[in-house]
Amino acid sequence: MHSLINARFWYHGSFDEIGSFNSFSHFGSLDAAKERLDKKRIDEDVIDEARGNIYECKISVVVGEVLSVCMDWGSNRAQSLAVALKNCFPEIPEYKKIWEDIVKCQDPNGTYESRKIQANDYGFPTLEKFLLSQGYKVLIYNNEVEDGGSYSLVTIDPNVIERMTSTSY
Repeated sequence: MHSLINARFWYHGSFDEIGSFNSFSHFGSLDAAKERLDKKRIDEDVIDEARGNIYECKISVVVGEVLSVCMDWGSNRAQSLAVALKNCFPEIPEYKKIWEDIVKCQDPNGTYESRKIQANDYGFPTLEKFLLSQGYKVLIYNNEVEDGGSYSLVTIDPNVIERMTSTSY
C-alpha cells in the first residue's frame, strides 16, 4: 500500500485556508475532494457563495507505516473510526478498549453535539497515541461516500504530508 500512496497526488477539499494539516486529516481523489466540498455547500446552505480550496498533496510513507482499514467508517468522528478499527481488527483488543472508553467518556445526558465533542476530544488523541505506537502514520480505506470505490486516506502523523498546491473550487 505504501507504493500506491507515494505514487500519486492526494486531494483535500476545504472552505478554510490551510497553512498545515493536522492528525486525522482526510485525503482522497480529486473527485472525492470536489464531492466533499459540494456536499458541504448543500449541507450548510451556501451553494452560491462559498468558495472552497482543493489542496493537492504528496504523502510519503514507507513499508509498515500504512494500516489498511477494511471499511469506510462514514464519518469524521473518533467513535466511528474506533468502531471500524475494532470490527476490522477483532484480534487486537486495544481497539475495542479504545472504543469502549470513547463511549464511557460521553455524558449520557448530553446533547448530540456535546457528546460528539467529548468523544472526539478523548478519542482522537487516544487513537493517535496507540496507532503511532504501532508504527502507523496513515490509514487507507475504500471510500464509499465520495468518489465511491476510490482509495482515501487519513493521516495520523501530519509530517508525512507535503503540501504542494492549492486551487479555488
